Amino acid sequence: MIPYNQVVNGVTRYIDNEILPKVEGLSKIAVGIMLAGAVKKGDMLIEQIKAIPVIKMIGIVDDENRVDIELIYEELKKQVSREPISMVLPGVGKVTFNHDDIDKMYSHIMGGAV
Repeated sequence: MIPYNQVVNGVTRYIDNEILPKVEGLSKIAVGIMLAGAVKKGDMLIEQIKAIPVIKMIGIVDDENRVDIELIYEELKKQVSREPISMVLPGVGKVTFNHDDIDKMYSHIMGGAV
């Protein structure tokens, strides 16, 4: 289990290093603003995440706002081994994550560089 803030900081580094360089123009500004807002509202977001019943049931986040990053990492690796995971990010569009992306994000979260 690692502190929620460590997860937020790692995901922020991942986005800064891996996603933002691929975004151009006003979209880059929009993503930067969105990211800054999410970081600023981190305490509120973690409380909303903890309120999700399945999160409580599985114990992904504990009462001290620590995240079971190993459980999340292993599950994401399983998911992308079947097929890449795609999502739409506001201001960016469709983003697809594969094995390498999951490893890079995990490395950023754990404090390492890739």
